[in-house]
Amino acid sequence: MLHHSVPEHERLRALRQLSVLDTPPETAFDALCRTACRLFAVPIALVSLVDADRQWFKAKCGLEVDETSRELAFCDRAIACPDGLVVEDARLDPRFQDNPLVTGEPRIVFYAGAPIRLEDGCAVGTVCVIDTKPRAFGSEERAALTDLAGAVAALLIAHRERVLMEEVHRKRRHDAEVIARQNTALRAHQALIHATLGQMDQGLVALDREGRVAVYNTRALEILALARATMDEKPVLDVVIDAALAGDSAPARAGAASPSSIGDHGDRVRADGQIIEVRAVPLDGGGELRTYADVTARRRAERELERREAYYRALAEGLPHLVWVTDRTGRMLYMNAAARRYFGEDGSSAVERLARYHPDDRETLGALKKHALATDETIRWSARLVQPDLSFRWHQLTSSPARSDGEGSSSEWLHTALDIDEFVRDREALEEKTSLLHLAMRGARAGSFIWDVDAKTAELSDESLLLCGFDLERISSRVTEAEFRSRLHGGDWRTIAAAARRALEDDGVYDVEFRIAGADGERWIHALGRLVRDDGGTRIVGLNMDVTERKRAEAEIRRREDALRTSESRLALALEASRGGLWDWDLARDEILVDDGWHRMLGTPSAGSRLSRADETRTVHAEDRALRDELLHAHLGGETPHYAAEYRVRAADGRWIWVHDRARIVAWTERGAPARMIGFRVEITRLKEAEQEARRRALEDPLTGLANRRAFMDALTRRLSEIDRHGGQTALLLLDLDRFKAVNDTMGHPAGDALLRSVAERVSAVLRREDLLARLGGDEFAILQIGPGQPNGARLLAERIVTSLGEPFLVGDRRISIGSSLGIALAPGDAASAETLFARADLALYRAKENGRNGYRFFEAAMDEAQNDRRRLELELREAVHANAFEVHYQPQIDVTTGRATGYEALVRWRHPVRGLVSPAAFIPLAEETGLIVNLGAFVLEHACREAGTWPSELRVAVNISPVQLRRSGLVERVRDVLEASGLAPERLEIEVTESVLMDDDDAIATLHSLQGLGVRVALDDFGTGYSSLGYLRRFPFDRIKIDRAFVSGRADAHATIILRTIVDLGRRLGIPVTAEGVETPAELELVRRIGCSEAQGYLVGRPSPHPQPVRPDLLARVPA
Repeated sequence: MLHHSVPEHERLRALRQLSVLDTPPETAFDALCRTACRLFAVPIALVSLVDADRQWFKAKCGLEVDETSRELAFCDRAIACPDGLVVEDARLDPRFQDNPLVTGEPRIVFYAGAPIRLEDGCAVGTVCVIDTKPRAFGSEERAALTDLAGAVAALLIAHRERVLMEEVHRKRRHDAEVIARQNTALRAHQALIHATLGQMDQGLVALDREGRVAVYNTRALEILALARATMDEKPVLDVVIDAALAGDSAPARAGAASPSSIGDHGDRVRADGQIIEVRAVPLDGGGELRTYADVTARRRAERELERREAYYRALAEGLPHLVWVTDRTGRMLYMNAAARRYFGEDGSSAVERLARYHPDDRETLGALKKHALATDETIRWSARLVQPDLSFRWHQLTSSPARSDGEGSSSEWLHTALDIDEFVRDREALEEKTSLLHLAMRGARAGSFIWDVDAKTAELSDESLLLCGFDLERISSRVTEAEFRSRLHGGDWRTIAAAARRALEDDGVYDVEFRIAGADGERWIHALGRLVRDDGGTRIVGLNMDVTERKRAEAEIRRREDALRTSESRLALALEASRGGLWDWDLARDEILVDDGWHRMLGTPSAGSRLSRADETRTVHAEDRALRDELLHAHLGGETPHYAAEYRVRAADGRWIWVHDRARIVAWTERGAPARMIGFRVEITRLKEAEQEARRRALEDPLTGLANRRAFMDALTRRLSEIDRHGGQTALLLLDLDRFKAVNDTMGHPAGDALLRSVAERVSAVLRREDLLARLGGDEFAILQIGPGQPNGARLLAERIVTSLGEPFLVGDRRISIGSSLGIALAPGDAASAETLFARADLALYRAKENGRNGYRFFEAAMDEAQNDRRRLELELREAVHANAFEVHYQPQIDVTTGRATGYEALVRWRHPVRGLVSPAAFIPLAEETGLIVNLGAFVLEHACREAGTWPSELRVAVNISPVQLRRSGLVERVRDVLEASGLAPERLEIEVTESVLMDDDDAIATLHSLQGLGVRVALDDFGTGYSSLGYLRRFPFDRIKIDRAFVSGRADAHATIILRTIVDLGRRLGIPVTAEGVETPAELELVRRIGCSEAQGYLVGRPSPHPQPVRPDLLARVPA
């Protein structure tokens, strides 16, 4: 940028004042440019204005751009030259020869520019002419160019003046609009003031400096009883005289307002007796504002209120109560004579008054007053007030809101206190006596009654009401004879009536027991009373006592006596029937007395009924003696309430039989030592044998006779414990059968069971005697190989198993080949605990299956890392499903005859923030295992239907449904709701399922029928990969068959092509269209079209993308003929 004589900031300010930058083209400027081109015979002419960092063209000829950078501009140098700038050949000029405008478009060679100067000589730009070839430029041409620059300057000045004039006119219009709005607002304000004055309840008169009426309202005329003409422009004194307001004063007629009247106010009496309140206030700048209000009714009400207040004050003065009034803060406003005598003439402060209450009552008083102040409610309470002798007396106190502050709260409170000490003490004494009586009766479960025999009613106490089955909530404690009889049990009323007759006719004593029926059973009542005859009539007064527990105890004693007799009889029969016997041990003599049952149980002669303790012990099995003695001594030592033991004894024929002993100490010596013990012995041999059989069955697989999971895990745990203590090695092999499910599905469960038994036999044949084989469930087996030589021993065993199970099996009349996979973990190297070792063998089995089945894998540490990675992936997958962090891509499907798109398959993609784009093969199986596929599938379904709703109506969308989704309830309802929400026609949605969902699953088939009932199409995906694909076509009427890519791929052999032809022919015969998946080359597309597939899908047709991509129109043209 060059230095100029005029400071740059002033030049730029002058340029901006022109208001011409970035304005549309104008005819005058354009005409000057055309004139310059013709005058100087050049291809380019410009009117250029030089801004801070650019040159902008107000007019141009022969150039397309509107501006260039100032750094490149020739004009920047031209405005710095008083006579302008001429460059005859820029290519030879060092200043410009490297300028991009010279080396590039518009390839300037010749340049001549004259400054455009304003009135003050400031150069704001140039008029320049440009040529793409060199040329000379004489003085006359320079003068002509300068004249053109002067003409442009005149046009720019005129433009500036025109803009300035337009701005002046715009401001004038704006000012006029503002004045008009202010006038409108002023008129509205005046109207509001007049309306307000008209609505006022007070009369208002405004006086000017001379005391004349300037403003008044209609209410002033009404209150002063004046005509409007009387007020207009009259001095206020005349108005007052005319209004005849007694005692009113006004300013002098001819002078300023009297200072004594300014701010004056008071009541004035009109001639007709009405009381008018007059108020006056001075106005700024002189004058006065007067208001007149008719207060006749208010003054009469105030006088009446004063009369009533004097009456009630006199009444309060004569009351014996303490009466006082306070404000909200507790400041005393009034006290009657009694209150003044108690509190003192000054009334004391609120804190001092609180100190007069008993300490136990102050907290309650504080809470009550806080509640009263918050709610403005009257409160009543009893409290103790201190007396002059420092004693306390009970008072009934009341605090009520007396006067409102106008804001919704009470500003004054009326308090009263009445001495009730004598009443409280009398009541407490009576309550104490009554309470003691009630406690005594309640403790004795007794209640009083007064039975009016003549009136046939009874007065019952609360306890009697409860005892007789009545509710304490009843209105009266008096019950009728009919009510009482309704509570009685059975015929007990006759017993009561008989007792009452005896009391009336004999000694006057009423004594009877009866039962009350209730929901919780019957209650026994003993009623005891005496007959009373007086002026009140004939009554029986007495007590009702609850004797239910006594009656129950008596019944229980009788029951136990009967039970004891029955038990003794049954025990004798039971011992005889159970081959049991009784024994009685005399500890002092160490002799045992036994009965005949004992001898029958052992098969010994009954002649010897006494045994020594030593002889009895010798019959006990040596392995059981220690435990029996331990239990026996525990009871003898007082550690157990009874003795019980199970052990073996030898019978007379030499057999060992199991017996159960049970006994207890029944006598002690004077020193407290056991002296006698009685018990019985029962044979339990059959029970023990049954228990052993049950334990054996609990550890055995019922189908194969092998050990089951529980027995195997026990053995594995024991083996690992031995290794931990003594060292050694062992191998755990987990075995899973390949293709077993297909056998079950196609031949039925009986064939599957037969196959499992055959597998058990073959594996058992290759094991050593010390090895353990178990069936864990289903087609899962486990082998525990014990001994050294690992890992070779496990490897050889695994190879023998794979080879043996690889041979065909004969099941029924069919030969079946299955194969097997094994996972192997070694101890102690791989794990020390059974659970961890099992988990690692299972992980190795999983890897063996991944490697193509029919083989084995040893556990490797890397597998743990892979498993951990899988767990991390599962956690991340859960988070992604929760956040809907997935994308739905769409792959086109085409009609192979026309090449047009018929629809798109929705495919889910997971773009992980760290892992990148995760393959569906990595997360879809994991989602199915964890159940996350349900929410993920719902997301894809909703997204795909919503997207397809925006496509042309002839395009359908295909969505894959997992077997897990299909087996969950609510799928049909979910699809219906999604279709309604998206507006997609049901026939445009195609659900794709694999053959696995139909395996023995009638519920899944029913769900597919329900989906078809909605109008949704159902396609069989990956057809041909299952074991019974043709059977599925019979089980369900599919709308489409999708052939697996394995039959289409260029790597497929001739057999695959034959199968492909067969499937297409089958679909044609069944009327089911067939889609070929995985079409990736023109040759494959030609193959499926020639064979008869109706549609194709694959990378050749189009790759999946977030938005449906159109199919290439020349796709079929690329297919070889």
